[in-house]
Amino acid sequence: SMKNSGIVFFGIDKNGEYTVSALKETTEFSKKMIDFKALSDNGLKEVAEKIAPNYSGYKKNENEVYIVQDIVSYYAEEQRPARQYITVKNSSFYVFTFVFNSENLGEKEIAEAEAVMNDIGISVENNNITLQSTVIILLILGISLLAVYIAITLIKDIKNRRKADN
Repeated sequence: SMKNSGIVFFGIDKNGEYTVSALKETTEFSKKMIDFKALSDNGLKEVAEKIAPNYSGYKKNENEVYIVQDIVSYYAEEQRPARQYITVKNSSFYVFTFVFNSENLGEKEIAEAEAVMNDIGISVENNNITLQSTVIILLILGISLLAVYIAITLIKDIKNRRKADN
């Protein structure tokens, strides 16, 4: 059963290079896990194989341990490279998804995602995700998918105008 789930935030990079969204979901599995930080490396590997078959590795910072997965996202029939960071904290899943406005996932894209993830903290007390990062122009909290769709359309518009200007 899923309660307490939904998009926590949605952000757009200043230059329209990517969008980032955070999804929170509480499931029976996440309630058992409690926190990825408590897992051994072996335990983390087992969980990764179970929940993220395309996982490419892990990211660990002071507060969180993430399983990293590279996927393809489909927006308006266009394929886009995407990278997901998945963690369990305080018995809930948090999934951060970066979708890039590029042909493929290269070093530049990975560096951008990593920079944002280094700035993200999940505060358990009030269930907030804190973002110290200034790279994101638009941060909508607790939003609808309609807003996401509008935002994506905006990005495309910005991108197309840039191309026209160059």
